Amino acid sequence: MRLFNLLDGSNNAEEAVKSIQSLLTLPRISFCSGVGQHQLLHHLRFSIDYLRRARLLDREGRPMNLFGIAAHLFYTEPSNLALVALLRGGVLHKICGRSSIIDAKRNFIILMAHLFGRKNLPTSYTTDENIKLVIKNSPSIVVLPPLPKIAHKVLIEHDREILRVFTGYALAYTTQYADQLGPDNELPLSKKHYSEDPAVASTPFHQHLRETAIHVIARSPFVANSGHTDCFHSIKELTRTCRSGLHLNDNAIPSMGHITAIAGQDSNETYALNAYLLDFYMHGQVAALAAANGSDHLASVVFPTS
Repeated sequence: MRLFNLLDGSNNAEEAVKSIQSLLTLPRISFCSGVGQHQLLHHLRFSIDYLRRARLLDREGRPMNLFGIAAHLFYTEPSNLALVALLRGGVLHKICGRSSIIDAKRNFIILMAHLFGRKNLPTSYTTDENIKLVIKNSPSIVVLPPLPKIAHKVLIEHDREILRVFTGYALAYTTQYADQLGPDNELPLSKKHYSEDPAVASTPFHQHLRETAIHVIARSPFVANSGHTDCFHSIKELTRTCRSGLHLNDNAIPSMGHITAIAGQDSNETYALNAYLLDFYMHGQVAALAAANGSDHLASVVFPTS
């Protein structure tokens, strides 16, 4: 986003174009190989596709609509993109339009606390017995309430769109560079290579297996042995079960999975988010916040002495 902003702000000045071209050819970015450079360019292409679908870039590559918010909050990614999706989906409008201004403010803070300043509570700290003991004589609730359902629904749909875009990237890249990637014959755990015996490959049984096999492009064939196709259900599944030679990192793909999972509506995760931001908004007592929410550091974060 910021590279496109640089181009648009400079009116595609020659120096800006050269700077971006040199940046995209840095050895550390291109994985020190030609294949890495191709992967980078493909990833860039589908990142642009995502930004256009998110209505942050127009067809000419110019920043538009909520681009400023997303770019300004770049260091919070993907929460900045989640905020854009929520604004675009009218979620904040619906929350602020509630009949009770008190409920509207509280729900707004809960939503923002799920996006920014997130701090996980240790599993041992969030046992029912311990939470009851902590909040018994405290104004804090300690555990952040679930993400509002309307926000959860929008982010789930947005995550599906992200998954469609980057699954398309994986399929397009592996299809175009199949010859360069070569056969995916390295066992995932032992890293040993499987070589096909020509004598065995010609047997009727082996031919039957070949004819009835699930043909995959981006998925590891070893994972496909369990019946999986090129249909992925999450970004994490895509990055962890893709074929060798396809370098995908879930941290480089703006998935909302970690935001929606902790909502407690579709996940078996046992950890929860610290409600320190909501608690400080509700009662504003720094000492009580530090005592109940488990860290003196939190008090200095939300209420610095300087």
